Amino acid sequence: MSLDIWKFVHNVTRLRRRTPIIRCRSGEPASHEALADAECEQLGDASIERRYMCQGAVNTVRLLQLTRATLFEDAKEYGATALIEEGWTCDIFRRGKDTYEVVVRYSAIMAKASKASPATPVAIREARGVPGMMTILRVVPE
Repeated sequence: MSLDIWKFVHNVTRLRRRTPIIRCRSGEPASHEALADAECEQLGDASIERRYMCQGAVNTVRLLQLTRATLFEDAKEYGATALIEEGWTCDIFRRGKDTYEVVVRYSAIMAKASKASPATPVAIREARGVPGMMTILRVVPE
């Protein structure tokens, strides 16, 4: 009988580790208002997924900025000057008492535009995190 209880506890613990404590997303893909009247030549789709191990808190806005900057640097190698139709999702998992794993997925269309795109992610108001002082322990390689 006690073996069944431990099996149950083990299964609940495994399920809890796979379920995010916070999930947020930008909504439908959108471009920055600064690019509304700019001429754009689409170069192709781009996407990135980053996993961050954080301690103390999760500053989702900062993690989105870091992920978008990495995506934009990759897009520059293809001649892109802007990102359009941007979208993101963020899942936050608890991995210990004060440790979190954050999975950020960011996608956009690379474009050559007559104006540079702002460095901020779209729909930043939708970002939710864990309050406090965040320390990034490591970025988990893809």
